[in-house]
Amino acid sequence: MSGITSICKGANTVLSASSTTVTNPVFKWYTDASLATTPIYTGTSFNTGALSASTTYYVTVSGDNKCENLPNTAKAITVTVNEFATSADITVANTQICSGSTAMLVASSLTVTQPVFTWYNDPSLTSVAFVGPIFTINNLTATTTYYVTVKGSNRCENSAADAKAVVVTINPLATPTDIIVNGGTAACAGGSATLTASSPSVTNPVFTWYSDAALTNITFIGSTFTTPIINITTTYYVTVKGDNKCENAAGNGKAVVITVTPVANATDVVANDATICAGSSAALVATTTTVTNPIFTWYRDAALTSVA
Repeated sequence: MSGITSICKGANTVLSASSTTVTNPVFKWYTDASLATTPIYTGTSFNTGALSASTTYYVTVSGDNKCENLPNTAKAITVTVNEFATSADITVANTQICSGSTAMLVASSLTVTQPVFTWYNDPSLTSVAFVGPIFTINNLTATTTYYVTVKGSNRCENSAADAKAVVVTINPLATPTDIIVNGGTAACAGGSATLTASSPSVTNPVFTWYSDAALTNITFIGSTFTTPIINITTTYYVTVKGDNKCENAAGNGKAVVITVTPVANATDVVANDATICAGSSAALVATTTTVTNPIFTWYRDAALTSVA
């Protein structure tokens, strides 16, 4: 016997019989093992016609030197009819990447035996992009939809209408306008500042603080950043990334300037000593020519622990 015995639903196959022991063989094809019905075909090659379910045929032979097989002794040939796979037979997730980076799509199936996955560029399934379960796409710059099918020993490949669509979304880069920074941006020399970042436009934001505009030197990761001790005016750069945005590009972080004011010293204060009689009062007047909008605080001790 020869011929394809595993076909897709709605297809047909041609089965061919031959014999090396029967002279001038005549083959008859039946649908029942008892051979009680009229043969559906007589001849060497039998075209099944379109099949919608697995079917077993029984073929007999007779010739110059052999009589036809007896009931239940015919040769049985089963044509297995496989259903077409559907999108439900494929497990694969959409993914999100940054522009120019690499996406990896992984397909699997719990219902198809020995699955073979084919990825297409178009919904009509005319342009094959890749064959295999793991499809790697490099340097994507625009959101793209791919279509994956599966076939195996128990399923035929999906039709175009039933392929699984997989979307690779290209997330935009965050910009400084995606970040809001609150907190003190002024500090005294030898002090520090606490800054808090938030974003109304980035989902599940992750903030990274840098000490340089090129974003090469990370100082902290998190929304609330307390600077180290600083003695000069310093600029920090904060970026954000999340489910819907990629991290700011180098040179495009949000700049936050911490202005450092030097500590005043005795030479910044002008005040005269006073001499009074016991029991009298004195008015002490302080001025400065070096401090803008000065606020003077008077203490009783040099350690500045007791405010007068």
